[in-house]
Amino acid sequence: MRAKNEYAINEVKTILLSKNVPLNILELFAQDDRESVKKMLLQYYRRLLVTEQEKIRLYAMYNYERSFQTRGLLPIAGTDEAGRGPLAGPVVAAAVILPMDCEISGLNDSKKISAAKREQLFTAINDRAIAVSYSVVASDVIDEINIYQASRLAMYQALNSLVVQPKAIISDAMPLPDIHYAEVLAIEKADSKSANVAAASIVAKVIRDRIMCELDTLDPRYGFAAHKGYGTMMHMDAIRTHGVTKYHRRTFAPMPEILAIMDKKRIL
Repeated sequence: MRAKNEYAINEVKTILLSKNVPLNILELFAQDDRESVKKMLLQYYRRLLVTEQEKIRLYAMYNYERSFQTRGLLPIAGTDEAGRGPLAGPVVAAAVILPMDCEISGLNDSKKISAAKREQLFTAINDRAIAVSYSVVASDVIDEINIYQASRLAMYQALNSLVVQPKAIISDAMPLPDIHYAEVLAIEKADSKSANVAAASIVAKVIRDRIMCELDTLDPRYGFAAHKGYGTMMHMDAIRTHGVTKYHRRTFAPMPEILAIMDKKRIL
């Protein structure tokens, strides 16, 4: 091994950018009196700390899964939905079965992640999951049976479409009384507490966002790609200007009032 100052700065940088630096090399660099080496070594330890913290967080996201595992209930699926609140577009539910303690860095509640990061995680989830499925329930069905029942229906369909049948299911706060082939645990905010539910939340969100972008190409007047169907000022102005489409949820406030005003104008 070379002496502490025999490593060029660029060599030190290359070594410290790798993931696993041997302890004897770290000890050598710790003795180096060059300020740039001290700075790079500090940055390396900070990255190491962040990595370890992420591993601890991900390990904790399998706590509910491990409670099922100790009882022999494997595999375990997580299920979640996206699109309860918007005025337009479908509700989408996903179901995901990950291998136990599968580390996918950054896995979390889809609402806490940027769109670009969700796309990356979507690919990682599909690459590493045992099974992934999703279901889309359209706006007319939402109007017919209400959004709560539509969300539950989408979850049932996603779970029943898995190519591997789970023995345990974790859902994001949704009771699933019609599931008889697995034990179901409904947890509030499960998308930030369970790895499988977090994965399902990401899959559901990515699929729904893609659908809304497709609707935007079919009818660009409403800006679906920008607001994803939520009641933004841009969206509400478009509804008042262009009317209501088949993609809109007519039972969601303030849609009934807007429809009534439009009907009145047509009569007059």
